[in-house]
Amino acid sequence: MLSVVQWVGSSHDNAGLPFIVVDKVNARVYAFNQSAQLEATAPVLLGMARGDVMLVSNDAPMSAIPPEKRITPAGRYRSYLVTDSHGKQVLSIDNAAAISMHIVVKGTPAQRRAERLASLTTDDNRVSYGCINVPPGFFTQFVSPDFTPAMGIVYVLPETRSAAQLFGFEPPVATPLQAPMTGSVIQTSAMAAPAIQASPMVAPEIQASPTAPQTSPMSGDGGSAAPAGAN
Repeated sequence: MLSVVQWVGSSHDNAGLPFIVVDKVNARVYAFNQSAQLEATAPVLLGMARGDVMLVSNDAPMSAIPPEKRITPAGRYRSYLVTDSHGKQVLSIDNAAAISMHIVVKGTPAQRRAERLASLTTDDNRVSYGCINVPPGFFTQFVSPDFTPAMGIVYVLPETRSAAQLFGFEPPVATPLQAPMTGSVIQTSAMAAPAIQASPMVAPEIQASPTAPQTSPMSGDGGSAAPAGAN
């Protein structure tokens, strides 16, 4: 994750826009402002299956998507806020595939989405059809304000290959240096220092409570301009 943020900060790939990094491997999301300053981090719920590419057509109904194909696709997305068919605000990520980021939905009782989001492990964070579920506080305090009135960038990190391969940047090269006094080897980067500004405060950890308010149950997994709902 850090290498991606370093690359965004040094290359200005975010084009002066706020951006979000979704780390699927660790089931976490990070919000950054226009200057690549970390604002907040939170746990997320993701697509049930592991992978980085959608394996079903964009027009496939949710009922036709088996569990092994419910994937949160990786990539760089120009994202914007929209209102779904239930009147809820969501962040559209992959419009064609109806993938969005939104406040964790209630889902079915068996899914226990709020409990999964609040748990301390990442083993139970795979439950959606592909959309990214986040705690209410993270969405209302950071996603919604940062992406209003314009758009921003969402980087969904891959889990089947490296981020450098996906986004097309040179990964940092570690070179061994001898640490003074101890003689131990320290790994340092041979790349130039990244243009990342340190946040004046530690970014808040937005946790989800098992009893936190949730959105109403929704029938779809949408993030399009006229989404059917969210999952």
